[in-house]
Amino acid sequence: MSMPAAAPRLRARMPRLPVPHVTAYEGEAMPYDLAAVREPGTTEGVRLAFTDPIEQDWMWGVLWHRQGLGRGGDPIFDMVNTPRQRRCMRLGLCQVCGRTARDPESHRLWWVMAHPAWLTEAGEPYVSSPPTCRSCIRVARRLCPKLPHDAPAYTAAAVQPYGVLGNLYHVAGLGRVALKQEKVILPFDDFRRLEFTLATQLLAVLEDLRPEDLPPGDHDAELLAGVAAH
Repeated sequence: MSMPAAAPRLRARMPRLPVPHVTAYEGEAMPYDLAAVREPGTTEGVRLAFTDPIEQDWMWGVLWHRQGLGRGGDPIFDMVNTPRQRRCMRLGLCQVCGRTARDPESHRLWWVMAHPAWLTEAGEPYVSSPPTCRSCIRVARRLCPKLPHDAPAYTAAAVQPYGVLGNLYHVAGLGRVALKQEKVILPFDDFRRLEFTLATQLLAVLEDLRPEDLPPGDHDAELLAGVAAH
């Protein structure tokens, strides 16, 4: 199944605004073909793969969307770059500036949320949005259209990979697949469906999530300049 390069959607209208670290760019799109391939040990003996697979295509037993890292062309503000999003989640990096989101004093990770975290079956909070460092929370509140100006801030002691957000396919014959459902949320223990999913974002459980008081700052100009430099 041929996957064309993503068409541009929201282009950069105001070039002086900082572009969040996890934002995708037009020039990072990578066309590829998907197929159902034989794979011993899988639930049905077949799984989703690229027609030119490499070992790095899979992580946690799931196939990941291919995307470049060159930041070429215009930013697409309503799309995240899959490799950068995944790296920010794994390493606790700020989705806005790309630097650590861990507080130097408490060693906890900062988050700002447009909506409450989802809950696992065990009642643990999990999210698809990477952390946002304390400095960049004020920038995000001010500039991100998805965040209210009083969006709540939190800290978490740690993050643990939980699952993926992705697109689910079904086999239309050996070598052929068809899209079944977009934007499915699958935990890593849903082995059968993971074998036919193309992951686009990593989901993570937030350990010891706590609300935090972050008063409005009066140094927005300085913060904006710092984010724009990265």
